[in-house]
Amino acid sequence: MPYSERTFSQLSGASLSVEKLSDDSIVICDLLSKRIHSLNPTAATVWEACAGAASEQKILAAVHSKLGPAISEDAVQSALENLQEADLIQVQEPEFTAVPGAVIEQSRRRALVSLGVAIGVPAVITLTMADQRAYADNSKSVPITSD
Repeated sequence: MPYSERTFSQLSGASLSVEKLSDDSIVICDLLSKRIHSLNPTAATVWEACAGAASEQKILAAVHSKLGPAISEDAVQSALENLQEADLIQVQEPEFTAVPGAVIEQSRRRALVSLGVAIGVPAVITLTMADQRAYADNSKSVPITSD
């Protein structure tokens, strides 16, 4: 299968500030693009598995090891697509493999249909810093201060 030969790796740089939260989610602040990415535990686990060049099989094994076998291969595929769209990972395709667009669209549809388990649904939410600040202002968030 052509997917198994692709490798994924994190895009990193001095402009990224990464904070892991107690619920295993991750917040990534890109100071250069002024975007904030919020990754739920499933997407965070997939992103962490991409720390080195990793195949889909290796990423799936890491997700199953951390979150259990209930997380489907389609959920991992969806997380990889979301992370790539958010410019948080890069994909290295083998030069000899061509993936028809119909196969990609079918995989995306299959992933959307099968993502019923809440923890298995990968979520990558991206906001600009201005959007996040406006949301915080509207919800009347207050900064946490230590006494």
